[in-house]
Amino acid sequence: MIVMPGSGLRDAATLVERIRLMIENTPIHWGGLQIKLTASFGLATWPMTPASAPEELISAADRALYASKENGRNQIHAMLTDQPISYAAFMAEAASDAHENA
Repeated sequence: MIVMPGSGLRDAATLVERIRLMIENTPIHWGGLQIKLTASFGLATWPMTPASAPEELISAADRALYASKENGRNQIHAMLTDQPISYAAFMAEAASDAHENA
C-alpha cells in the first residue's frame, strides 16, 4: 500500500505508472536465471471515490486492483466514483478534458 496524502488521482496514477514500469523493466538475476516481474495496482483517492472512513478507501483501491488483474495484469486501474477505470483510459480522459479547457 502506498499512501500519498494531498495527492490527486492524476499525480498518484503518474507515480504508480513509473513504479510499474520500473518493476517491469528491471529483471532480477538469481541463480543464473533472469526473472522478469510485473505488477498490478489499484488506486482510490478521496473525493473522487466517496468514502467516509479510510477502510472504505482501501476497499475501493482493492476493487480497482482486482480490475487490473482481471483485465490482464501488469496495469493500473483507479476508482472513479464506484467504477474502476484503466490508467490509459483515465489519462486519455484527462488529456481530453485539458484540451477542451484550453
